[in-house]
Amino acid sequence: MSSPLTVRPARVEDVAQMARVIVRCWRETYRGLMPDAVLDDPGLVPRRERFWTAALTDERYRGNRVAVAERDGSLIGVAMSGPPTDPAAAWARQLYVLYVHAEDHGTGAGPALLEAVLDPGESAALWVADPNPRAQAFYRRHGFAADGTAQDDDGVREIRMVRRRHRHPELGAFEASPFEWRALSPVRLAGTDEVTLVLTPIAGVDDGQGPLFDTAAGVVRRLDPHALRRTVAEACLELYNDTWRQDDVELDEPAFTARITPAAVDVTEEDVTVYLDDGCLFGRHSIVVHLDLDLTVIDVKLAG
Repeated sequence: MSSPLTVRPARVEDVAQMARVIVRCWRETYRGLMPDAVLDDPGLVPRRERFWTAALTDERYRGNRVAVAERDGSLIGVAMSGPPTDPAAAWARQLYVLYVHAEDHGTGAGPALLEAVLDPGESAALWVADPNPRAQAFYRRHGFAADGTAQDDDGVREIRMVRRRHRHPELGAFEASPFEWRALSPVRLAGTDEVTLVLTPIAGVDDGQGPLFDTAAGVVRRLDPHALRRTVAEACLELYNDTWRQDDVELDEPAFTARITPAAVDVTEEDVTVYLDDGCLFGRHSIVVHLDLDLTVIDVKLAG
């Protein structure tokens, strides 16, 4: 059993490990997108050490928040936010760095680091590589959505994702991008599970009010997480035991469903999509359940 994860503010004595984490994550993430000569440059780690030393000691960066994720005495992730580079930006913070070792994806390190450097109530923006479906899905689950802006950074295409703040009288404070709305506090389903409510605005709902919000709130109240798990088991348990099972151990339905956790719900004026964390059963692919507004299941599939 792995030891507990710790997320804390970064310290100057962390810079060597922080540099190694960043370079390792770049190699895991950008291999094939960036030239090997750049990723394998022996001077890359020393340059990152100098960068992090400045980020943690230079007065120019005192408005930044820098956090690290640590397990067993070693760093596994790094995050940093700061004021936007554009003083006219419509958001309060910019997320500049968020990396976690690939083997630690799905352990909670990413969300914990994000929360450490961005307050839940803050509007924020970030740039993410495109394609990078895992990272983009992660940010969507935390209230960000692409705003249609793209750039090229050292040969890597990036898209901008933005999270804005709004308020709805029934749902309370929530984060809103231009294209989707997300509850700031998780919404409790019928059982003990909590999910993040995502609402997609339609014409005339640009201020966080309207019939779609009432529809979405009602859908979430009627969702039964236990029924969702049974539905996924019916569709995916045989696939897991035939193709994905680990250590040659078959799972029965209770063991299988115990690993599955509702993660987010998309509600449009036509249908509902529930995203469930696969508990590493399918290599950390999200399980997607598509339903109509009467909550009749249309299909179940693995994302990615």
